[in-house]
Amino acid sequence: MVRSTSRRGWTVRCDLCEHTFAAAVAGRPEAVAFAETNGWIVGERTWCPMCAAAHTSRRSLNRRSTAVTRDCGAVAGL
Repeated sequence: MVRSTSRRGWTVRCDLCEHTFAAAVAGRPEAVAFAETNGWIVGERTWCPMCAAAHTSRRSLNRRSTAVTRDCGAVAGL
C-alpha cells in the first residue's frame, strides 16, 4: 500500500509483514520508483525486500522440484 503522509511525503507498507518505507518525495509515482529502487515490489501487492526475496526463493524451489520430478519420471520411463 502506498499512502500520502500529507506534506511529509509518502509511506509504502508491505502487505505481508507490514514493514514500512518512507519516501520524502512530492508524488506517488516518485514514491513508487524510489521504493522499487530500494528493493520493494509495488503493484497489485506491495512487498518489502525480505518478503519479495522469500517469495522469489519459494517460487524458484517449486520450479526446480517440478523439473526434477519430470526428469526423474522421463528417466525411469514413467
